[in-house]
Amino acid sequence: MINLYNLLQNDTDQFPFPWNSTRDRNPCPWKGVTFNFNNSITQFSFQYFSLSRPDFLPVLFQIRTLESIDLSNNKLSSIPSGFMTGCGNLISLGNNRLNGTIPSSSFRSLPNLIYLELHNNNLGGSIPPELGFCKNLAALNLAENQLAGVLPVELGNLSVLQELKLQANNLAGEMPIEMTGLRGLRKLNISWNSLNGSIPSAISRLHNLNNLEQFPGSIISITWI
Repeated sequence: MINLYNLLQNDTDQFPFPWNSTRDRNPCPWKGVTFNFNNSITQFSFQYFSLSRPDFLPVLFQIRTLESIDLSNNKLSSIPSGFMTGCGNLISLGNNRLNGTIPSSSFRSLPNLIYLELHNNNLGGSIPPELGFCKNLAALNLAENQLAGVLPVELGNLSVLQELKLQANNLAGEMPIEMTGLRGLRKLNISWNSLNGSIPSAISRLHNLNNLEQFPGSIISITWI
């Protein structure tokens, strides 16, 4: 934890830094750090730390008890190799400056991933079909990026997915019939893309999805109550 402290305090414009290793030798009360009853670290929440360099992430990977990490609302510009597989089952990197593509190879080794949030970045490329391997995924937010291509049919494998947000990208093509396999879906937003064609009639099988709207310009929006 001291190594992590040293890396973080050199990569933020916050003043004063929210951790003080001299005053608080025990990291339990440190902002954003959560422990379980065994005093093992389970969660890190580093929101609004103004972090821009990923140097500290390899240190986080060494914490085997880590279950979730929230790095949203920072200034990170890249996803380092191995990040997805090293930081637990809940990953939040929304509202950063990420560019490049989503590292697709990671998802094959993340069957227990529950939550993935990468919204409001500058990510390009396509939505990785490998996300279909994340059978326990309950929430996926890739909205407000530069993602292009079609909706992967593999997303239909996510039968427990409850929330899917893909709005404000450059997605094209039709909604694949396989999307009707999202039986647990409660929230779906694919508006402000360039999708076209008709909504599959089998969408009615998604009993938790209550409201459907279509906007002009081949932009489809599905909302819910």
